[in-house]
Amino acid sequence: MNLSMFDPGSSKLRLLLSLLVVLLSLLVMSVVSFLILLALGYSFSEFSGLASDFNNERSLFALKFLQLFQSLGLFVVPSIILFNVFKRPNSYFVCLNRKPLWIIVMVIFVIVIVSLPLSNYLAEWNAGIKLSGVFKNAEIWMKEKELSAEALTKAFLNVTNITGLFTNIIIMALIPAIGEEFLFRGVFQNIFTSLFNNVHIAIIFTGILFSSLHLQFYGFIPRMLLGVLFGYLFVWSGNIWYPVIAHFFNNAIIVIYYYINDQFQVGEGMEDIGKQTADWPVLLISLIVLSVMLWKFKDHQTKRAD
Repeated sequence: MNLSMFDPGSSKLRLLLSLLVVLLSLLVMSVVSFLILLALGYSFSEFSGLASDFNNERSLFALKFLQLFQSLGLFVVPSIILFNVFKRPNSYFVCLNRKPLWIIVMVIFVIVIVSLPLSNYLAEWNAGIKLSGVFKNAEIWMKEKELSAEALTKAFLNVTNITGLFTNIIIMALIPAIGEEFLFRGVFQNIFTSLFNNVHIAIIFTGILFSSLHLQFYGFIPRMLLGVLFGYLFVWSGNIWYPVIAHFFNNAIIVIYYYINDQFQVGEGMEDIGKQTADWPVLLISLIVLSVMLWKFKDHQTKRAD
């Protein structure tokens, strides 16, 4: 019998413990959120109809409230707990006190912007994947889930005032950026690096896990590659705040764009750039600029380390 997994420093034990903490935290926070909503006057019968009544302000408030607690329970709270459990002198958590440089923050902003056309193209290609045979029913189920998630996201983004905009930025950008990066890049990528003894495999594996947990098959590939990008930003810099900032920019740009578009009718466009074959010049420029910015980022971090 292999007893190595029961070693307190074992990667296998840390992985199992991390998964257990995530599941228990999600369960507890979900129960707490429902109890709070009940205390606010919501009834059990209302809960069953929340997902089918996006135009109702009361339902939308409850859905955003549940989304907030889900993010806290799934990502933020486990990260805090695991921070205290795994804290060691050589832990990745020592980088929490490393302040990000503003010039690098601007580089990251450019990286996120120029990656949008490539992300849109991959999302369009991913959405065109068709399953057949025994997987046909799975495809129908995934499509239904995708459409439901898309409808919910659009309902969340449909706000008419600054208060609603800042609420969305907190719920849909800030909290996910901090919680998801601390958990995936901080906890799981660190564990997988020890487990596989290969940082590149760890980054890819973490990216797959990151995308899988979002349960959106038709955006799986671009989201996985986004997770890989965040993973390399963390490894190259040794600073968890850089992938957090990149993640925040990626989500916040979408939130702000939809608000501006709804308010001023600037027209659809951002989510369509790069989707068409005729957009190949944009995709080529996007790829070149992205490569240069990533090289600049890595080169800067390497020189700082020297």
